[in-house]
Amino acid sequence: FDSDAKLPDMVENRKAISEDRKAYTFLGREMKYRCKCDKMHLLVPCLGIDEIVMDGTSKEALQRGPGLFGCSYMPGEGDRNVSIGAFRYGRSHYENLFHNLHRIEKGDYLYLTYQGYVYCYCYKETVIIKPDEASALGMQGYSCLSLISCHPIGQGEERIVVRAQLMQISVQTKEYRYFNNAKE
Repeated sequence: FDSDAKLPDMVENRKAISEDRKAYTFLGREMKYRCKCDKMHLLVPCLGIDEIVMDGTSKEALQRGPGLFGCSYMPGEGDRNVSIGAFRYGRSHYENLFHNLHRIEKGDYLYLTYQGYVYCYCYKETVIIKPDEASALGMQGYSCLSLISCHPIGQGEERIVVRAQLMQISVQTKEYRYFNNAKE
């Protein structure tokens, strides 16, 4: 699932990757997190996901957590698509991180925390695409978060894309409440 390698034209289509995205990197063989910015966290309460987002979607990165696609936008850059990938099938925790991705449904909230802000997204749609379909990573006409993995589970013939629309940006505080869905 090294999708960054399979989408060579996507970076060119972006024209320029922001300095903030370039700064979101790792240093050292141990893949220790090191960046000018705060760590980005992905929270999907309905699936029990609360993980630091890695840089890139190489096999090595995804074995340590969900990965931010190399051509992805960052939260807060306007009407952009923050694209994150992870495995759905394997032996370890991280190889199964998106196993239940297909269970996210209408009203479910997904969150990113980054640079002292909470970005609250609400589920919008699930689509199935071909592995080389770069449209999943591009702008959608609204600010969104796209979670992407192999489909069907355990196979790589297609990709599942779960997309959520940005609803609110809040200052991150210890008192901030993360809800599973709009019913709470």
